[in-house]
Amino acid sequence: MIRRHKGMLFAGGMYVFPGGVVDAADHVGRDRELARAFAAIRETFEECGVLLASGADLDPPKLEADRLALIEHRATFDEVLARHGAVAQPQLLRPWSRWITPDFEPRRYDTHFYVALVPAQDARFVGGEADAAQWVVPRLALAQQEHGDWLLMPPTEWTLRELSTFTSAADVFAAGNRRDLTPVRVRIDLDSEPPRWVVIDP
Repeated sequence: MIRRHKGMLFAGGMYVFPGGVVDAADHVGRDRELARAFAAIRETFEECGVLLASGADLDPPKLEADRLALIEHRATFDEVLARHGAVAQPQLLRPWSRWITPDFEPRRYDTHFYVALVPAQDARFVGGEADAAQWVVPRLALAQQEHGDWLLMPPTEWTLRELSTFTSAADVFAAGNRRDLTPVRVRIDLDSEPPRWVVIDP
């Protein structure tokens, strides 16, 4: 998970999963579904240095330099992969859920969440949108919120609660083959004290 800078206009100071917008370059040579998976791989690499790709020439210092070039828009992800003889591995991903930002939010997104089986890699950050990055067990992330130490967005909290019911990454990955990807929407229940968010039935 990463912690977004407090000064960010959207979800500042909150702990979220790596992710972001599908760029035009992500669509080159790919259909919509593959472009989304490719963007998820790219954003995960940009935001926490975890790379879901295969390759024989993944030299860490050179890869980190190219990661900076990617973040600074001096290179595309396809160019970075080509420099290292690497190939993105979308088969390591499984769609998990789809969330649409509530109507009252000024910034609205149609967000696709994925789960992945990731080769052992360190999570790290280089500034930009985040000021921290770490691997965390789902139940511990939820405990951090319950103690008031972390702030989680509704889709993040919901997903962590789902993940906390599994005993292994392999089981999570297998469950990704049979997920309901109907878009999820939430609303704020102002009649409760304190106000809380609730999922709207499709």
